[in-house]
Amino acid sequence: MKRITTLCLLFLALPLAALRAQTAASVTWPLNPTTTVTATSGGAATASSETIGSYFTNSLSYHAAPDWQGIVLNPGGVGTTMAGAHANGSYVQFKISPSAGNILTVKNLALKLGGNNNSFLTSIEYSVNADFSNPTILGTPTGAALFPATNTMYQFNYPIPNVLLAPGQTLYVRIYASHTQTSSRSLYVGNVVLSGTTVADAGNVTVVDNGTTVNLKNGIVDATITKSNGEITTLMYNGADALAGGHNGGKFYWSWNMPNYQNPTGCTYTLVTNPSSNGNTLAEIKLRMTWNGSATTAAMDVDIYYSIKRNVSGIYATAKLSHPSSYPANPGGEWRMAAYPGSTYNWMSVDNARNMLMPSAADMAAAAPVPGAPQEVVRLTTGAFANRYECKYDYSADIGDLDVWGWSSTSNKTGIWITAPSKEYYPGGPMKRELMCHVDPVMLNMFGGTHYAMGTDNDIAAGETWSKIYGPFLIYCNKVPTSTSNAQNVLWSDAKTQAKAEQAQWPYSWFTESSYVKSSGRGSITGKLVISDPTVPSASAANMWIGVAKTPSSITGVTDFQMWAKNYQFWVKTDASGNFTIPDVIAGTYNMYAFGPGAAGEMEKLNFVTVTGGGTTSLGNVTWIPDRLAPTVWEIGIPDRTAKEFKHGNDWWVGGVYPDLDWAKFMDYKDEFPNEVTYTIGQSNWATDWNFVQPYNVAGTKQTVAPEWKVKFNLTAAPTSGSNSSVYIAVASAYSAPMFVKINGTNITVPTTGVNFPNPSNATIRKGIHGAFGDLRFTFPSSLLRAGANEISFTVRKSGGDIQYDYLRLEAPGTTTTLASTNSNSVVLNGSLNSGAEESKNTVLYPNPVNSSLYVQFYAENEGKVKCTVINAIGASIKNFDVEVLEGKNLLTTDVSNLAAGTYFIKINSGNKTSTLRFIKL
Repeated sequence: MKRITTLCLLFLALPLAALRAQTAASVTWPLNPTTTVTATSGGAATASSETIGSYFTNSLSYHAAPDWQGIVLNPGGVGTTMAGAHANGSYVQFKISPSAGNILTVKNLALKLGGNNNSFLTSIEYSVNADFSNPTILGTPTGAALFPATNTMYQFNYPIPNVLLAPGQTLYVRIYASHTQTSSRSLYVGNVVLSGTTVADAGNVTVVDNGTTVNLKNGIVDATITKSNGEITTLMYNGADALAGGHNGGKFYWSWNMPNYQNPTGCTYTLVTNPSSNGNTLAEIKLRMTWNGSATTAAMDVDIYYSIKRNVSGIYATAKLSHPSSYPANPGGEWRMAAYPGSTYNWMSVDNARNMLMPSAADMAAAAPVPGAPQEVVRLTTGAFANRYECKYDYSADIGDLDVWGWSSTSNKTGIWITAPSKEYYPGGPMKRELMCHVDPVMLNMFGGTHYAMGTDNDIAAGETWSKIYGPFLIYCNKVPTSTSNAQNVLWSDAKTQAKAEQAQWPYSWFTESSYVKSSGRGSITGKLVISDPTVPSASAANMWIGVAKTPSSITGVTDFQMWAKNYQFWVKTDASGNFTIPDVIAGTYNMYAFGPGAAGEMEKLNFVTVTGGGTTSLGNVTWIPDRLAPTVWEIGIPDRTAKEFKHGNDWWVGGVYPDLDWAKFMDYKDEFPNEVTYTIGQSNWATDWNFVQPYNVAGTKQTVAPEWKVKFNLTAAPTSGSNSSVYIAVASAYSAPMFVKINGTNITVPTTGVNFPNPSNATIRKGIHGAFGDLRFTFPSSLLRAGANEISFTVRKSGGDIQYDYLRLEAPGTTTTLASTNSNSVVLNGSLNSGAEESKNTVLYPNPVNSSLYVQFYAENEGKVKCTVINAIGASIKNFDVEVLEGKNLLTTDVSNLAAGTYFIKINSGNKTSTLRFIKL
């Protein structure tokens, strides 16, 4: 029986913000996949089957049947591959190119896969290089997840991050197949559809030297740049200047405070890349400022680069700071690129919560100061937002959460954006919080900011040789037809897609600065994070930040990656199983770090991993054993380094409306908690009963009594005699807030007057939900706890400061807490949070934390029905359902999207065995 696939490669115009008029084109692969085709539809693209590759002896053949193609693998599996073979075995490859005069943007790959066995391992990859070097993996569907049933086709869909192909460029796609069986197997590939857009080539890149200014053009944008200071003073797009009417006339500029406020001056201009040398596809200029030797200016050299590419709707910017060994010490400080977009831009997009119409520059000019508030806070008196309080800190965000931010115009339907093709050059790790956009309008790219006390260790010693490159990053312009409804969100969606496309191209092959490390000098790190906590066998490593960084030189000896600014850092989040791939890491030996909701604290492994250029370092399991003194008795919060799970965690940045004088959410504290916070384990809900901040200074007026928060709980027994217990406290931000802790009235703090948390950061006054993370452990004799009722209090000494909590936990041996249920049933959980710990070792739930669908994998001793119960944090049963199971391994799923944020448990009763596992609903 012969089977053969018809592969249909379709290029479909998508309703996104196109640069110019789009053209649809389609190409069909013929029945004989080894036949090269050049037929096109619409004349906009060509495609062909390029190579059928086999790394198994006689392993690849084709079987004729409509809409099917079989890759047949001979016995032996991966272990019999020939020398130099790809680890994934045999493959089929095809290629796509734009036809003359067109550019092609590939956006999505859809295909069907099927086979006669569920042992397959596959890898679906693409590359823009003819030798298939530096491929990007779209997906690796494997095993039973790939083929739940044999001889059945399953649909797969993989977004491609806007791969843009200029005339003469080609995209190569390979579908690899291998298996682990020792008998012949067949993999079927069918109905392949590539979706994208084609547009006419915009034309040549040109450079026009005007003497004091220079213009970079590509037929889409035209940027006028001042040679002496690196400012972009006009940015022509869509027939208009995108900077017209902006603050100070509208411009992009660079500035720093090291030690004093300064801009580039007296720069030397160089045409680095002449477009005439590359077919008019790329131009690049450099503007260099050398230190003038003055003690009042920063002792460093500054290089500003601007690059423009053919058919790219924007201009790339890059900066390099250098400190030769001959220079004196240079103090650290802020460092940024800033922009004043034109007055037509009125809609700001930072994230889903801060995606909104904004006050006008005229509204801001008429705004009134707010007595007792920082100078950044004003009260609007005109326009649609009259009586609303406005502050630039309302719109701060974590750089690790964003790929792009910027502005759009609801009138002319255009957008202007800053993209982040890489996060490696930003300071402070993935949760570095910074200003992104604010009114006037303003758009920022903060490479070194001190607002939230992260990434601040950038002092340079006398005699130290140091340099760092920031970028390249794309300043992106886009548009949609004027008839487009909801244009601002269409533009933002397109900008996010473009940012992903830029990330897929990182590191850029075209940027030639000598210290910028290309792909050949970078490698990848793969592995699986495993949290090993004997008291919590179900601990999940899902959705954790994991990253690597080299320890930089530090005048003050700082060893916390949150504070580092002089090095490069590489971070990703783990998947639902804890797996991770950190791509594009510059070759070298690195420390590895991890943190997130699955465990408290931080994993740190010094000089743990070495990366080689062009290689992949496979670590296997990376085990983190979190610090703890004893099993958990109770916990409050999620160890994610934010206060988002607590009261006002979803609107912390929203102030009141005049005549309400509370211009910030933290000022509502005394109205909402007139008697401070009293939290009862088993009854209270941290989403409503634990405030996002414990403030001492409210509304500019100090409280008369130091705020004391109390946690009440019952113990089933006194802890183990002669043992120690511990209160672990992690803070998302703390500022001038010495704390002392009491156990049943006994102050256990040393000194008793209070201790400050490390890494002080004033996130509250800057309307953030976190700043720099810090944690402390308070250890005490377990004899201070008793069977029955107990109380632990947390007091901020009179200081004028505040604390934003991240996570609190009581650890004590030999005891548990009873969670009183609202339905009079009680649920007693031991330290591992399992009532059947041995069974729970074989029970896994994921993802955890979860937004919607929760999956639970467990083993049943017999076929039949199991009872499942979802229990909330106070022990109440809120959902019950039965599941028919087979003997052995089972997988169930339940929708928890309607649950409020917080901690829950799922209990599975199978026969006489019970497993209870904790999960966190986001």
